[in-house]
Amino acid sequence: MKLIKHFFQNVFKKQSMFSPQLYSIPVITITGQNHILIEQHYKILYFSNTEIKLTTKIGTIQIIGQALMIKMMYPQELLLEGTIKEINYE
Repeated sequence: MKLIKHFFQNVFKKQSMFSPQLYSIPVITITGQNHILIEQHYKILYFSNTEIKLTTKIGTIQIIGQALMIKMMYPQELLLEGTIKEINYE
């Protein structure tokens, strides 16, 4: 049992070293086809009910869909709701 506990403690320590927040890498979490959470973005370049473009440290993220709306927005976190059709990195 101690061996398993030690293994998982090491995994979590290593995982925290490679945390996306440490490198400001965008994190995109998609829940089904209707919700998308984007973390570590810096600026909204364009927003409409069919498209949104965001800048990040590694480039631009474009989300295409239908009936897109911003449900929640914090300085570096954005929750979108709507039918998501496409996600592109530029």
